[in-house]
Order: sequence, then C-alpha cells, then structure tokens
Amino acid sequence: MDLSKHQPNHNRIVIILQAAGNSTRFGSNKLLHIMEDGRPMICSILDAVRDQDISCRILVTQYPDVAALVPDFKVVMNDAPALGISHSMQLGIEAAGDAEAYMFCVCDQPHLSAETISKLVEAYYDGSAGIVSLAWNGKMYSPKIFSSRYRDELMAVSGDTGGRQIIANHMEDLLLVEAADEREVADIDTPYRLWNYRGEQYSISEALQITLPEQAVISIVGAGGKTTLLTAWARELASSGKRTVVTTTTHMLDPRYVQHGSYDPYQGIPAVILDHPTAEPDTALLSQIDGLLDKHQPAMVISADPDRPGKVKSLPSWVMEHICKTADAVLIEADGSRRHPLKWPAPWEPVVPDNTDITVCVAGLSAFGKPLREVMYRADDLPDRLFRETVDETLITAVLASLDGGQKGSHGEFRVFLNQADNEDLRKIAARLQQILGVQGIQSAWGMLRTDI
Repeated sequence: MDLSKHQPNHNRIVIILQAAGNSTRFGSNKLLHIMEDGRPMICSILDAVRDQDISCRILVTQYPDVAALVPDFKVVMNDAPALGISHSMQLGIEAAGDAEAYMFCVCDQPHLSAETISKLVEAYYDGSAGIVSLAWNGKMYSPKIFSSRYRDELMAVSGDTGGRQIIANHMEDLLLVEAADEREVADIDTPYRLWNYRGEQYSISEALQITLPEQAVISIVGAGGKTTLLTAWARELASSGKRTVVTTTTHMLDPRYVQHGSYDPYQGIPAVILDHPTAEPDTALLSQIDGLLDKHQPAMVISADPDRPGKVKSLPSWVMEHICKTADAVLIEADGSRRHPLKWPAPWEPVVPDNTDITVCVAGLSAFGKPLREVMYRADDLPDRLFRETVDETLITAVLASLDGGQKGSHGEFRVFLNQADNEDLRKIAARLQQILGVQGIQSAWGMLRTDI
C-alpha cells in the first residue's frame, strides 16, 4: 500500500456535509429546528467543520434556507433527493475535484464535536487505513472518511446504501475511532426523546413495546399530549411505509385554526376535512383519501363542526369503515382534556371504538407536585378514595391503573405513556411510576414529545 498518501496535507481532504434528506419522521426540516442555544440544529456541525484546518468544505442540500447559512462553503443543490443519500455523496464527490480523501458528515448529529472530527482526520493521516469511521462500542457511525481510491465504487452505489457495502467489501482497510461520548453519535430523526425500562428508545412503537398487526387501530386517551403523540406516531409509521390515518371520535383542534408562529402538531400532515358530511358514501372523497395514503404520507381525515368553530369532530361511519379497511394504521384521538395534563373521564368518556387493537393512555408529568384542581380535567368527578390536594406518584398511578380512570373503555392491548419528562427529576419520577405500574401488569414508556433536544 502506498503510504505516501498520508503526508499531513490536510487541505487535500474534503469535508462533504449531506443535508438533503426529507426529515419525514421529524415532520419538518429538522436541520432548521431550533436547539437549546437558540440556533438551528445544523449550526452545530457547521461550527465543528469550520474549526478544521481544511480548505474545501462542501454542503449538498435541497433547501435554499440551509444553503443560505453557509456562504463560506461550496454549495451543491440536490434536485433529486428521492435518489437517496448515495446521490448526495456523488454530487459532493463530483464537486470535490482532485481530492485525496472525502469525509462524509450528516448534519443531524448536533453533539458531534470539532475535536472528534479532528481525531478522525489525524487517524486517517497517521495510519495506513483507506477508510476511517467514527464508532461507539465498536459500532460504526458518521462521519466516515474514504480514500479517493474508492471513488469509482462510491460513484457506483445507489439509494440509501451509501458506503456501507464498500466498507463490507474492504473490512481489512477499515479503522474505527471511538467517540468521546455516546451523545456524539446520536442522530436526531425525531423531535422527541423516549425511554422505557430498557433505556432510551428511538421509536414510539419500540418504547411502548408494541408489535403492530398488519392493520392496526390505535386509540389514544387521557391528557397531557394526546394530539402530539398521535401525530408524531403517525409520521413515524408513515415513514416506515405504512398507510396511516389520523382522526378522532370526539373533538380536536381544527388544523386551519393553528395560529401562525405557534406550535403546530399537524405539521407535515395534509388534512381532508369534511365541511358538509353526507349520510351516503362520496366516492370522490374516498379517492382523495386513498390518493394521500398511496403517497406514504399520513393523512388527517376529520369532519368540521359547525357548532364549534375551531374544532373538528368524528367522521360519518362510512368514512371510518373505509379508512379502517384501507389503511395500515388508524390513530384515533378518543378523548378530550381541555389542555390539562391529567384527567378523570366523565360517564360518556372516552369514545374508544370496539375495533381498537391498542389503547394508549397519556398523562403529563407537569402535573406532579401541583394542586390537583389546577391540573386535572374533571377533578370534581374523581372518587373520594383517590382525591388528594396535591398530585403525587400514588395519585398518578392510581388514576392510570383504574378501570374507571385511565383504563376505562379500553380495548385490545393497553399501554401508558408518561409525557412531559422534560428534566432529569421528572425522568426519575417517570421511572418510578413505570415500576409501580409494572407491578400491576401495565406496560409504560415515558419521554418528551416536544423537545429542543
């Protein structure tokens, strides 16, 4: 092997940032998601790359708003992101010219440090390997460096395989560099964080330990994040190829009434709203719904409520029957809580359809330690045996486990999701609640459905 390539001329290595993904599971362009420091997510990797002693930095993106953030980078617009990450790699390679090596970075690892990127560059120049990859506990992650002698192979891959197959074919030429911290290798595919007793999880289905049937009807009840869970789960399922519908059997906020600049749980989910529902099937409407599902994007299907402007309501039975037959997953908001983090159901609540396969009860941990009457919807209906002035662990678990409370009207498998675990103290409380519920045979998960990551 020619070791002369490892002379430390760092200007001959090119960093290629891949920023052309569709952020399907995230629901919006995650690279522009505002982080805790008040800046878009992508700014972290931009800073880390700018700190390197490397003259050529290339950004491949489909987004003009992202391109505008890097006047000091060579920008390549990807007009065909559907061709996958391999296409972005190849656009970057073509723009790199006579480079000695290519470092490929994704832009959704906000905790990747400049020091770790420098370690990868130094490892490439100090050793003899033609492929260098960041790793954690021996598992490969981005960034990866490829010698230019792999150029032809990189230009021949397709879809989302990227460089994986090339690495598999040349394991003898691979060097792994361990990250300093596990957070460095974490890529952000969703705007939420989830846990169960096994630790952090990366999908709602996994966190709740649910294996969905081929056609699933999921009803969500309780308080403290039902709509956010519903829509986040819908995007997750649709991104995996499932034909997914969001609807309600009670009332929800009309997506047309979401105020500009405020939090929008429906972002990225097109809505079919029946302004004048009919008693007889409307074939044109059903075709419209099917057309959205064929695009593998979640669709919200609801009826307008002329008596309650700003709200939408349940569907005629013929529409509900059609979506349950044609969709792979139907997610139903089956309860109301007037934005409280806890609730006790009225005699007529919740409205869980008989064909429900999974019922999930949501509770908001922001209620913990607060006066009960301030944070529980229908607190006056709570049985005297459960009542207490301040919300504590005993109250939350008793409400969620009660057959007249959290489990009321449930069908199929039952799960609990503890939302608003927004800090370490609340996550510890959630873990204790999970143990108490587990003793009663109730599986649960906890997390932050709205987070600045």
